[in-house]
Amino acid sequence: MLADAKRTIVLGMLALSVTQAGLARAVPLRKIVVTGQLEVLQEDDFQRGRTRRIYRLHEEGSDRTFVLKFQRKLESDLVTGTKVQVRGDAAAAVDADAAITVDPDTSSVAVLQTAVAVPLMRRVVVLLVDFTGDSSGTGAAPVACTDAQVADLMYTRASTSGGNFGDNYVATSYDQLAWDPNADGIGSADVFRVAISASIAQSCDTSYSTWADQADAAASAAGINLGLYQHRLYILPGNTNCAWAGLANVGCADSCRAWVTACGTMDVLVHEIGHNLGMGHSSTDTNNDGIIDSTCSYWGTSYGGGEYCDRSDFMGIGGDGQRQNDAPHKVQMGWVPADKLVDAGSGTYTLAPLGTDPSATGYAQVLRITRAVGDPYYISYRTNSDAYEQDLLPDYQQKTSVHTHGGGSRNTLLVTELGDAQSFIDAVTGISVTQNAHTATSATVTVSLSCTPGAPVVSLTPSSNQGRPGGAVSYTVLLTNSDAAACAGSTFALSATTPTGWSAKLSSTGITLTAGQQGSTTLTVTSPSGAIDGTYPVSVTATDPNGLATAGASYCVDGTGPSAVTTLTASTRKTRVQLTWNVSSVSGCATIAAYDVYRNAIRIATTTNTGYVDTITSGQSYAYTVVARDVLGNQSAAGNVVTIGSSSGGSRHK
Repeated sequence: MLADAKRTIVLGMLALSVTQAGLARAVPLRKIVVTGQLEVLQEDDFQRGRTRRIYRLHEEGSDRTFVLKFQRKLESDLVTGTKVQVRGDAAAAVDADAAITVDPDTSSVAVLQTAVAVPLMRRVVVLLVDFTGDSSGTGAAPVACTDAQVADLMYTRASTSGGNFGDNYVATSYDQLAWDPNADGIGSADVFRVAISASIAQSCDTSYSTWADQADAAASAAGINLGLYQHRLYILPGNTNCAWAGLANVGCADSCRAWVTACGTMDVLVHEIGHNLGMGHSSTDTNNDGIIDSTCSYWGTSYGGGEYCDRSDFMGIGGDGQRQNDAPHKVQMGWVPADKLVDAGSGTYTLAPLGTDPSATGYAQVLRITRAVGDPYYISYRTNSDAYEQDLLPDYQQKTSVHTHGGGSRNTLLVTELGDAQSFIDAVTGISVTQNAHTATSATVTVSLSCTPGAPVVSLTPSSNQGRPGGAVSYTVLLTNSDAAACAGSTFALSATTPTGWSAKLSSTGITLTAGQQGSTTLTVTSPSGAIDGTYPVSVTATDPNGLATAGASYCVDGTGPSAVTTLTASTRKTRVQLTWNVSSVSGCATIAAYDVYRNAIRIATTTNTGYVDTITSGQSYAYTVVARDVLGNQSAAGNVVTIGSSSGGSRHK
């Protein structure tokens, strides 16, 4: 393994959270809503096995860029080019690259337009970026590889000599993704050398984008038409202070950037462009808990984890040479033909090696197994005899690989590899996979989807509700059948429990669900007309032959109005009266909804504020009072009356 590759960091995956409270201590914050296009970057530290994904939002219609800090795990697979609207907190004075701490609720990020799909013919310009140093020449450094060496690495080096970037993609995509080596038509590979005024002493973390901008300007000045290319690959001097050998946009479609400092490592180039295409890393999850391993069996406890530990895929660690993608990455990219991807049930299957040209075999190449709990399994058989599989490690050869994948640019997770007569068993769902036997061209695999029943899961939403005595309120009942995928459907009986004298009605008292399926119904609860103010429990129970589950919620009865408004005061200025009062208190669970303003016993306004301005006629007398209402419609008693007599320009309060 190359030392350069082992210290690679690829920009793109941020899970860094900065709390709103932490920001508030440093600078004043204000609520902000921004619409723009995302730039997503993957940062990978091969040496220590660490990574993060960074999200930068380029605001629409301005030159402002915001770094997004998330307080929760994202449900969406956001990639470069996605148009979003984001709500959160930002510094009162917004500068370049200011941070937005995104609100934690699920509506804080709205996807307005998804990224453009990846076309199947791509063009990349490679810029070798020499540093000329600072004004005195200090910090100058050239790219060590020659233009010819990089061109050879990109397009012409034979597979027997280590292979090249373009052919590696042709092989792993089954001839569906090719790279045009001569998009400008001048007869040579699109590899150019430029020089920029930069120093290796500069901070890589803050300068990588500036270096790219300078390289673009130098290339354009030299007559290179950058508009021909969807990808720009910047090869930087190897002795920069970058902690990484690679850096790349994630899922950028037709406006992509990638950076490398390991100019002579073929699979690092392939890896970085893989991020451009939308791929995440190839990781391990040997205990099958859905979480990337904390250690890597190849490098021991000194290594930072399993982030790059699936070395069967070039989206794992760099420096391992020629190998194709794993099964879920090929499925993600749409490269597996429909007849070679089988949604498997119980049975025995013959699999062709994953690296084989699909048109050359009549066998399936990927089995996909849906399970009730967790992401699908992807089953494939690997050998090292296919194109660009020559460097596949012995650990994966002539074995069946079991992967999981959550889809999109999320990491693929290798759970295990199976030799002949070896089995994998999922104790939660009862799914088992066994490699029975293999030849050079196929393997037989048995899948068993035994029925492992599970107790249902039920919930009530909202968890607390409120109403006046005799009022009816509704809850949504969400029910999940947690039986294993092989189980038949179940019919669940639903029943509700309420306090004595109350009534409860379910829209449906029975729901039939297949394994893993969710269903819902409505529970309506009505309190007695004489119910005393307070909080009461309600619950719903779901039962089937495999077990039962109960979910609880609360119903707050509140028939008492807010406290009377006894703090009403008024001041006059010519024909205008300014009324002011304090917030009314509440004794129950219902909050203040509004205040009704009465003039001479007639309601003239409703406001949510604790003040109101009225216009009066000179020479008339007016008596004002204010009544508070809560969200349930309970009203306060009458409060103090303020009398205004404007004939003399004065006022009387009482």
